[in-house]
Amino acid sequence: GTLYTYKGDDLIGEQASAAIPTVLDLGGAARDLCLAQTGTFPVRPHMFMFNRSGSHAVISFVGSGHVLFMNTATKAPIQCIDVGVQAHAAMPSNDQTFVVVANQNGRLLQRINTNYQTNTFTLDNAATINLATCTTPNGAPCQDATLRPDARPICPVIDNCDRFAFITLAGGGLFVVDPNTTPMSIVAEYDKNTVHPDGCGGVQANGQMYINSGGAKEGDLYSFPLRGYLSSNAPNTPAPTLVFSHDGTNSDSHGAVATSGDRFLWVVERFGNNMTIVDTRNNSVV
Repeated sequence: GTLYTYKGDDLIGEQASAAIPTVLDLGGAARDLCLAQTGTFPVRPHMFMFNRSGSHAVISFVGSGHVLFMNTATKAPIQCIDVGVQAHAAMPSNDQTFVVVANQNGRLLQRINTNYQTNTFTLDNAATINLATCTTPNGAPCQDATLRPDARPICPVIDNCDRFAFITLAGGGLFVVDPNTTPMSIVAEYDKNTVHPDGCGGVQANGQMYINSGGAKEGDLYSFPLRGYLSSNAPNTPAPTLVFSHDGTNSDSHGAVATSGDRFLWVVERFGNNMTIVDTRNNSVV
């Protein structure tokens, strides 16, 4: 894998096409560090996140189970953790004390405890939820042929206060998890008919959590409230609002970003090469 770093000002204006990046080979020092610390090679960097202060990058490797922490100022790899089968996405908390990892093919939701000041990063095995074998607060299997036929976690999305992590699933359905408990605990469950498969995009904007679903020939956007999550609730409670549903060969909702002030949400569909703009005041497509 190769990492390209640009200076932001170089990408603005008519001369942006001439911007020259700093190129970092993740098959160099980063690979060597992972091998030395875990005994295995990292394969295929996939998701790239920053901690809130921007001091560190968190890179997950989808071809392997590695999560790499890197100093953004020096571009030096600091620590590499192998969480197991596959690290599809690793999302840092806003308070900078943990990272939630979607170990997709391992069917595990995992937590890495973080201290960026001391460069201390520890996989907290006691916090893990095994989505292949766990049960929900309602007593239903986390993975169930009817409710959630494929409970591989795709992307964790953490709210701004670190109270909830919204976990999309490969076969449809969703879990809202309290990432602060040990083990992490499910506080809301949704089935495949309520939330469709393969979501990988979430943004908190204007007091709502927006979560998409994707996969081939589908693109949906849901708005979830940021309160009302209790383990005593019935399934699919509190109910999400379906903002839009796009079906067809050019649909695959895969990523979103809110504009300044949270007024609009831009949702991209990678197969159709288009964006849908949502007014977050009334969840209308504009």
